[in-house]
Amino acid sequence: MAIEVQKLDGGGILLRGRGTVSARQLLDVKEVLFGSDEVTRAITYLLVDFEDVAEVEAGEDEVRAIAERDRRAGVVNPGMIIAVVALKDLHYGLSRMWEIMLESAPMETQVFRSRPEAEAWIVSKLGATGA
Repeated sequence: MAIEVQKLDGGGILLRGRGTVSARQLLDVKEVLFGSDEVTRAITYLLVDFEDVAEVEAGEDEVRAIAERDRRAGVVNPGMIIAVVALKDLHYGLSRMWEIMLESAPMETQVFRSRPEAEAWIVSKLGATGA
């Protein structure tokens, strides 16, 4: 699979893409990740890392489906934060489209060009919430 899932400290989850990642793969991972309300509530943050992704196979409809899945997770866990790392312009653009679709969602999202920036944002948000 082109997406690896790793548990991180503090209730975090890392989704790391490699090679070619399709919207279907990302949706499948999120369906498992957000499979129950109990599990969803336990997630403090998601770090979605596309640094090692060569190609993303997704159009507007697929990005909308991913955003809708994340929105439903945010309703269950409004304190969850999601940081996306996207180096390539196309990946960044698709991620920003996703972020805009989630502007009215109950959780916070942010797209970054580097993992250190994303990690610093996560730390600042966790510190602000006392998590």
